[in-house]
Amino acid sequence: MKRLVDTLKKIALTSSRPIKRLFGERFFEDLRPEFLWLETTDACGNQCTFCDIWENKATRHPLTPAEIETALRDPLFQGLRVVVVSGGEPTLRKDLAEILSAVHRAAPKAYVVLSSSAMLPERLLSAVRSALGEGMDLEVGISVDGLGARHDQARGVAGLFEKVDRTLGELAELKRLHARLRVKIGFVLSDATVDQMNAVSDYAAGLDFDFNVQWYNQAAYYGNVGRDLLSDTARLERATRSLRPTPLRTWGRRVLRGKPLDYNCSTLHNSCLLKCNGDVVPCFNYWAETAGNVREETPSSLWKSERARQARRVVRACHGCLNSCGVQWSFEANYLARAGFYLRHPGLLLEKLGWSRGRGAARARRLGAHEAGAAPEPQLIPLERLRTHHR
Repeated sequence: MKRLVDTLKKIALTSSRPIKRLFGERFFEDLRPEFLWLETTDACGNQCTFCDIWENKATRHPLTPAEIETALRDPLFQGLRVVVVSGGEPTLRKDLAEILSAVHRAAPKAYVVLSSSAMLPERLLSAVRSALGEGMDLEVGISVDGLGARHDQARGVAGLFEKVDRTLGELAELKRLHARLRVKIGFVLSDATVDQMNAVSDYAAGLDFDFNVQWYNQAAYYGNVGRDLLSDTARLERATRSLRPTPLRTWGRRVLRGKPLDYNCSTLHNSCLLKCNGDVVPCFNYWAETAGNVREETPSSLWKSERARQARRVVRACHGCLNSCGVQWSFEANYLARAGFYLRHPGLLLEKLGWSRGRGAARARRLGAHEAGAAPEPQLIPLERLRTHHR
């Protein structure tokens, strides 16, 4: 019964704003997060051309594995389906393996995604081996924004691609040994990288890894607001039309054509972000809009606090973004939009039903079948392949 009630609430939540206002803001407070993005650290050793996180002063005392486990054991998070473990650069945490273990103990049914630039290969591989040894279903997302020196240029670190290539080779071996491990190569599509997309796609296919293309984003989290790297609209649109249709790519092309986004975001209802200082925030755009802090109060209590209500009011005025987590997690809550999407793309529906076969379908899956954080293959229509954000 609760599942049915939650489904009806999600339909109302993602309906038109006048309809949503009829129910009042507290009507939706009982919806609990199914998707969580966890910032292990706000420190980063990369100096990416599209992101200024590396310029931030790192939080001195980030959440410990024990604090993360305590927070995630709260009843609020007992329905988690996907937990994205990210940063900053998560391999800068010496206790990364302990963090993954804490997440798994607190939310054993959740699909865990580790997103990294692989700047510290041995630490990443050690954490992955440890997680697999505990029986964890794990996805590892590694950023590749070009081949060789082009990747190093995009990430601002000489020799990084060599580390990435070595790491992916090791992960390929682990993947052959462990059916519970999935590996995905993430690519940030922008003016600076569009000419590398096909080369990185072929590189991912050669390793038999999924290839995940995501739009470049401007957001407070990245510190890059006002830096437009999506100006070569014709070339960017052609590139994404060669890929599998997804809501994120469809809406991104609208933005390229100068059309506004306008969808009802479900964040702080079916999803949220947990910063390394303990703050719970809606998304990467509203990075400073704190709903509360898990070091100061329980997640269940802050979820229904006045600060959380105020954060939701701010989000309610937003017309959407191109962040893969924001789009896909809102799309997951919007049953009507999902039905409409599959009606426009019946071939994708047939594939979800298991009807498509052969080499063409396999290549389509490699060319971005998943967007932002991943859960295992969905049963019918639900898009549970919600991939990591690009870090």
